[in-house]
Amino acid sequence: MGWYSGPTLCEAFDSFKQPKRPILEPLRFAVRQVYKIGGVGTVVAGRVLTGVLKKKATFQLAPKGIRSCFMSIEMYQQEVPQAISGDNVEFSVKGFNVRSIRRGVVFGDADNDPPIAAESFVA
Repeated sequence: MGWYSGPTLCEAFDSFKQPKRPILEPLRFAVRQVYKIGGVGTVVAGRVLTGVLKKKATFQLAPKGIRSCFMSIEMYQQEVPQAISGDNVEFSVKGFNVRSIRRGVVFGDADNDPPIAAESFVA
């Protein structure tokens, strides 16, 4: 193509810089889906937005303010000790039923700037 002198599509993709993951920010995990699995309990799937999600760490649920801990963390059906921002993971929790957690709920570190419900916001 004589009219085009730019990079090929693959060259353009290769030139993209990977975004920095905000792992130093407080943990925020957005729930995408919740499952009930026999013998395991309640399993939550979603994405780590900021921070680091660690196994056995205590979390707080917003907007309800309930606390518990992450029992196990899985990424692509492999158990992992932690997940960082940008990772899509599933984890099991104790003390919750499927109806108490729903899409859009946010998990955060209970000891480091836990998430709280906002009174209002401007969109």
